[in-house]
Amino acid sequence: MLRGALAFVVIAWCAGLARASDITSEWAGVYKHRFENATVDGDRYESEDVFEIVELDSDAAYVRARLAFSNGHSCSIHVVARVEGDALVYRERAPPSYRGQCVLTLRRTDTQMRFDDAEGQCTLDHCGARGSFNGSGLPTASQRRIRYMQRLLASREYAEALQEAGREP
Repeated sequence: MLRGALAFVVIAWCAGLARASDITSEWAGVYKHRFENATVDGDRYESEDVFEIVELDSDAAYVRARLAFSNGHSCSIHVVARVEGDALVYRERAPPSYRGQCVLTLRRTDTQMRFDDAEGQCTLDHCGARGSFNGSGLPTASQRRIRYMQRLLASREYAEALQEAGREP
């Protein structure tokens, strides 16, 4: 009986590890959402929100997000996020002494990929006046394979994110 219980605990523990390490591979891809946007004058135009997630290894992924908001405002970030529990979390390495640290969390629900910027520092650093990462999200159903991977891996944003994270491009 004890041997069976111990085997169950080991299997459950290993399954938990597998789920945590699968985040980077399961979430990898591009997520897009097109929608009608507007200016304060009432002019309408089409916008698109985009998340890209590229698996670096089982513990980290490159994340790029470009989110559109009214009146042409946007949020944009390109970073290396690490797996923490059931999320990808970016922690700014060396924030200037005059402000707080940008900590951005990306979680997946059954229907959404959602950002959490609890302290609001990432929004201050990476968004226009009407933009915010906190609560922003895209449908998980929009996930697609990245077909332009060579161009992405050669991009300035990718190189900057890896450099900030202390990784070689």
